[in-house]
This record gives sequence, C-alpha cells and structure tokens, in this order.
Amino acid sequence: MADLWNNALVEPPFASNPPLKVNVPAKTYGLVVGILAAIGAILSLFVMIGAFTVSSALSSFDAAANAACNADKAAGFNVNCTIYSAGGSAIAGIGALIVLAAMCVGAWGGFQMYQGIHRGRALMVYGLVGAAFGWLIYAILWGFGVGITYFIVDLIIYAVIYYFLVISKFPDEVPLVAAAAPAGYPPYGPPPNYPQPPQGPYPPQGQGPYPPQGPPQS
Repeated sequence: MADLWNNALVEPPFASNPPLKVNVPAKTYGLVVGILAAIGAILSLFVMIGAFTVSSALSSFDAAANAACNADKAAGFNVNCTIYSAGGSAIAGIGALIVLAAMCVGAWGGFQMYQGIHRGRALMVYGLVGAAFGWLIYAILWGFGVGITYFIVDLIIYAVIYYFLVISKFPDEVPLVAAAAPAGYPPYGPPPNYPQPPQGPYPPQGQGPYPPQGPPQS
C-alpha cells in the first residue's frame, strides 16, 4: 500500500536539491497558505452555488425551448431539438464542489503545518492537486473557452505554491541554505581588549623622579 504521507508527490526528488534554493519556514508558510485556502474555499462555495443556480435556470429554459421545438417539429418543421441542453453547467458546479472540498483539506493542512505537524504538508499537496482537478472540470464542462485561460493561470499559481511548499523546512529539519557567518573577525571573533602598557618614551635606567633604591643607611 502506498504511503500517503511520504511519496514522490509529497517529497519529489528535486526537493532535496532544488534549482532555486530558498529557506522557507514551513510553519509560517503553512499559516499563510492555509489562510489563502480558507478564503478560496469561501469563494469556491459561491462559485458552486452560482453554477448550480444558473444550471437550474438554464434547465427551465431548456424545458420551454424543447417544448416549443417539439411543437414545431410536430407541425412539420425540420428542426433539431437536441441543441437545447444545459448539462455542462451542472457538471461545472460539481467541479466547483471538488474545489471546495480540496480547499478545505488544504486549509486544514496549512494550520497543521503551523502547529509543526509534518503531515500537514501532505494534506496541503493533496488539496492543491484536488483544486487543480476541480477547476479543470469547471473550465472544460462549463462550456466557455475563457475558462481554460483561467485554469492555466490557476495552474501556474498552484505550481509556484507547490514548489515552495515541498522545499519548505520545519525547525527540526536541515535548512537548504546554511546560515552565513557574521562579518568581522573570522573565525573566533574580535581579539580580547587587554589593558595596554603605558606608551614611551621611558627615562634611562637609574633616572627618574625617584632616587635609586639601596640598602638602608645605618
């Protein structure tokens, strides 16, 4: 059975030696992306409601259009009544539902990462994959060509988020880039500040403000 927490998707081969080496703190990154995922879940909820609402309206229109078309066909007119169908918009609503579930999983994983739980990274990866799949369904089956453009833009954004996600490091993991040594005196710091002897010139030996010391006089 495949390990859901440690596999090539969660830990891709390039993560150990990525082309762009940046120290990304996993806890902070998880919190930021988790908040964005929560906002995305709210937005996808409205998109889903809108898709199903439009689908219902289009279905009512289709029923009336099909009734009129069948009446024309019964009257002897050569018409094609199969062109009235709004099934794609309903399936697009299902795509938005998948995005909603994926965003919830990603938000949960992000908040787990903020708590230092390593499995949160895997949950966020699966949330990104699920959201991309849901938007693909929404873009294709809704029936508007511009939806593919939006999907490509979202896919690029998800790819950037995924890259920094898999190279992020928790505090108990070795960072990608070692911390640089502080500038100054290598490698042991500045020399100690010992007291300095008095500066010259010194008087010749035997001369000075005091007489030379000798044995006590009797």
